[in-house]
Amino acid sequence: MVAKLSKDLGLKFLRNRSVKGQKGVVFDAVSTGSDNAVIAEVRFTRAGIIPEAAALKPFEQVAQFAENLPSDLKNKLEFVYAIVTDTDDNMRFSKVERLVEMIRTIARAYQFKTTVQLFKMQDLEREFSVQ
Repeated sequence: MVAKLSKDLGLKFLRNRSVKGQKGVVFDAVSTGSDNAVIAEVRFTRAGIIPEAAALKPFEQVAQFAENLPSDLKNKLEFVYAIVTDTDDNMRFSKVERLVEMIRTIARAYQFKTTVQLFKMQDLEREFSVQ
């Protein structure tokens, strides 16, 4: 999944990055440059269910991370929230789509730019020739 984000965004991500001063916080992927920072979190769901508290947690972690950034970099922080599913069932996929919309609603409460993306595992496997 991180390879897909790297390809799509044209960024090199470091994976499983802990945050200095934030005990126990590890982001799935981080890309930093002299004038930007991109944090990516990936969540897998088959049934379209991620408890709201669990969906909210990465936002709180990114917000806390942002507090420690220099003010000029705070405005250039981007959070990418990737949801991956392997369901082919239409009813379950509809639940996953509603989950994505819930997360987009949560994102509006935060000042940093957030992109919520939905990916199908089959598409990723096909694109990266993984079985």
